[in-house]
Amino acid sequence: MKYLVIIILISLIQPSAFSQENSNLSSLEKDLCNIQSSLYELRHTLNDNIEDDNFYTNSLDSLQHQFKKSLYKMLSLDSTYKYQFTEIQKKDCKVIKSSDNKLRVFTQNTFQGGSTPMFCSYIQYVSKNTNHIQKINEYDDPGYEYNMIYSVGNNSHNLYLLSGITPVSYTHLRAHETLRH
Repeated sequence: MKYLVIIILISLIQPSAFSQENSNLSSLEKDLCNIQSSLYELRHTLNDNIEDDNFYTNSLDSLQHQFKKSLYKMLSLDSTYKYQFTEIQKKDCKVIKSSDNKLRVFTQNTFQGGSTPMFCSYIQYVSKNTNHIQKINEYDDPGYEYNMIYSVGNNSHNLYLLSGITPVSYTHLRAHETLRH
């Protein structure tokens, strides 16, 4: 009888914990969306009325730093690897996954660069049960809007090729290698 009560209690607690964790991830994603929306608004509001170029640059830099910090915070949680990021993808951010689901790339339109968009990208992967995040480029260089991950592997290593388009409109392949579990 004791065991039955414990099992029932555990089964009641687990959905609540999952729901709370998912709610926390949704809240963190909402923070990312708000920062991205602020970047968009700042870019489009001040684009034609730049009186203080330093204020404009410092504001964009500050928001980009907040975005990076929030994204790293979110991606460092092990539970985010399976999280879908549906809301941020509506805000000029793109999330793509490899066919084996072991690598994801986040590409953010930074709203810098005038009429030519600039992109900042991050890689997330799990190796040996550890979540890893790596920045591909800085937010103030042109970067690539990644749209495809090609997986090539053997028994000991996976090799991933990233295909993307730059603001100067040519395709670029970038290799990323991770060790298998």
